[in-house]
Amino acid sequence: IYIPLIKYSVNGKDIEPDSFKVREYAITNERIPESFDGYKIIHFTDLYYNGDKLDKIVNRINELNTDLIVFTGNLLSSDIDKDSLDKLVSYLNQIDSKYGIYAVKGSNDNSENYDYILENTNINLLENNYIYLYNEEITPIMLIGLDNNIEIEKAFNYDDNEYYKIVLSHKPDNFDLISTYKPDLFVSIHFNAGRGTGTETYVCSTSGQAYQYAKKVQSKIVELTGYADRGVRTANFAVLA
Repeated sequence: IYIPLIKYSVNGKDIEPDSFKVREYAITNERIPESFDGYKIIHFTDLYYNGDKLDKIVNRINELNTDLIVFTGNLLSSDIDKDSLDKLVSYLNQIDSKYGIYAVKGSNDNSENYDYILENTNINLLENNYIYLYNEEITPIMLIGLDNNIEIEKAFNYDDNEYYKIVLSHKPDNFDLISTYKPDLFVSIHFNAGRGTGTETYVCSTSGQAYQYAKKVQSKIVELTGYADRGVRTANFAVLA
């Protein structure tokens, strides 16, 4: 399985649609059925759409000739107008994916505008439930979607533990809540759309040499970039991108 990730450069609350990067990750695991060898999934997230032109992004996605697209939330800006909403519907309907587009909600997606998107596009919403994905063989993989209002027992209410499982979540912190279910792949990225701009460096603990190295790294990054200094922080990350 290959997962190209579409990422944006964010400046304040303005997304620069011409400034995006595609990173590709190859996922290998003996539990993945042979029929999924070369299977391509695009992870596309945190658009905060508010009327920008997305032609280059749509064209790039289609050039990748993907099997599946997953979107992990915050599709819309909170103040999007009707004209921009219709533009987004048009862009989304131009995206090609062999087996469709699946999505989970972000914090900005609980609105009538989001419902309008679902009604007028082919996006399939996963809300604490799962589906089976097949690729020309009888052995599937599972795609599990966690809603913002997570209901763990509902999302993981299955008996098919032998299948490879991909979990979609808007909130990376949800990994701590579901780790006992041992998903094979956890897909989640959350951008703050410019809130809290600057740079920060993370370590697992403030004791030991790692913290001292982190302070030096943080100081050098601030010096070279001129970004606001948000300091050295601690966290037990399970999800990085």
